[in-house]
Amino acid sequence: MAGFNISDAALSGFGVIKRNPLAPAVWGLVQMALVAVPLLLILPSMIELFGLAAHAAQTDQEPEISQIMAIQSRMMMVSPLSWLGQLVGTGLVIGAVFRAVLSPGEGRWFFMRFSMAEVMLVAVSIVFKILLAVAILVGVIVVAIAAVALYQASEAAGIIAGVIGGLALVIAAIWGGLRFSLSWPMSFDRKNFLLFESWPLTRGQAGGLFLMGLLNAILVTIIQSVVFGAVFGVVAAAFFGLGGFDFTDETQFLQPERLKALIPWGIGLMVLSGLVSGYLIALMAAPWAAAYKALRPQEVVE
Repeated sequence: MAGFNISDAALSGFGVIKRNPLAPAVWGLVQMALVAVPLLLILPSMIELFGLAAHAAQTDQEPEISQIMAIQSRMMMVSPLSWLGQLVGTGLVIGAVFRAVLSPGEGRWFFMRFSMAEVMLVAVSIVFKILLAVAILVGVIVVAIAAVALYQASEAAGIIAGVIGGLALVIAAIWGGLRFSLSWPMSFDRKNFLLFESWPLTRGQAGGLFLMGLLNAILVTIIQSVVFGAVFGVVAAAFFGLGGFDFTDETQFLQPERLKALIPWGIGLMVLSGLVSGYLIALMAAPWAAAYKALRPQEVVE
């Protein structure tokens, strides 16, 4: 049975960054922009909402419900754009990481494309999340019914059944997720919707994929903690220090003029976050493409 090197796959993101040091920065900025545009559209409404809250805090007069509802309705109108931006960002950025692993020679435009590969990647992601949510919901209902039924006869038996059933459900969800985990790079690579085709490809590989994912998650968590702790700690200190905040006055955070003055800081933080997230995404997504690359049938390569 074909296999893959767990440590090599888990660390494959570092190879992507080494070969293309600027690409992850572009990926992060692109994803940040796609998320930021809807936020900028609702920014005036958010400032208005905070203004109402500040006025209420200063005068002890609650704002009219109609005002709040009108502002919230304007903000809700932007929700579809936010959802669309997230989908496009997933296709472009995760697709770019997969392409950097599976087709390292296709580096133009920093590996980003608008193609059928990205469409299939997004499609399989949406369907998988829906199926997983339904499966978990059904599992929770079954466990709850069994636990309640046993609880009628014995409280201890009902509690034990609930705990064991819950643990079994978590293990089943993780195992099932691992068996379907290569459907993303597979659908991207073959430019086709291939969700259930991941099942035979990952037969006998769930343990290795779990260890790969665990090792990768530990490394990314350490890196993320160090980077965000150091960089954003310094930025936050400068942010509050130069901003002249009085922490004894809670209402200043609700004042529209204060919020407007902080917009440049917020944009700077978003850009910095985007730059960092691009490299983290490369580290997290590359292992799954690397595992698929090692496991995919030879005829697909040819």
